[in-house]
Amino acid sequence: MGIASGRSLLRWLDRLPVAARGGGVTLALFVLACVGAVEIVTTGRIFAGMRAWLLRGRTAPLGRLVSCPMCLGWWVGGVWSALGLFPVVAPRAVVILAGACASSGACWSVHVVLVRLGAREL
Repeated sequence: MGIASGRSLLRWLDRLPVAARGGGVTLALFVLACVGAVEIVTTGRIFAGMRAWLLRGRTAPLGRLVSCPMCLGWWVGGVWSALGLFPVVAPRAVVILAGACASSGACWSVHVVLVRLGAREL
């Protein structure tokens, strides 16, 4: 396979819809990355001291944010979508909102399953 045929293959792949190019895998990786990051911050032992410190005094609202998987998941998904990591082709505001909602829902769902299974702190 020569260089010319490799370029034509790349042009052909660019014309495929996102789902046919592995968009589902990319979406799954985005959601898993969000869930992993949020679970580490909200329930991980490594961040327990930071969460306790943030829950005191004037930083209590920020402490509640980093203790809530649904809230933090929304912000993580929104920021990562704004950075272009959410694999959806749509207007920018729609991509950010969709990424935030997808991340929040996935983070909350995984958190509920982990709590039901008895995981308290990771």
